[in-house]
Amino acid sequence: MPDNLALSKSGDLYIAEDPGGGSPTKKKGDDIWMASPGKDPHAPASSVVRFATLTDCDAEPTGLYFDIRGWGLFVNAQHRGGDHLDKAVLITRSGN
Repeated sequence: MPDNLALSKSGDLYIAEDPGGGSPTKKKGDDIWMASPGKDPHAPASSVVRFATLTDCDAEPTGLYFDIRGWGLFVNAQHRGGDHLDKAVLITRSGN
């Protein structure tokens, strides 16, 4: 169940899933997927891979957006377990 989408400068589509549920029935966090563009604008994605997983099974990724300078992908984690505080996280490439 895709919930939020973000398009990178290179044309990759980032998809935050929101399957719903929470602890104790939900055992792992929601995922963010990356779909790379196909050979032409109307072709299916050439690949779809899991980009990131939230380790908090109560949290949900939302509000994906890219820094305009290309530093990284911001992800908001809402409904976090424990403290229940929402958090914005910046994901960057290793070495940046």
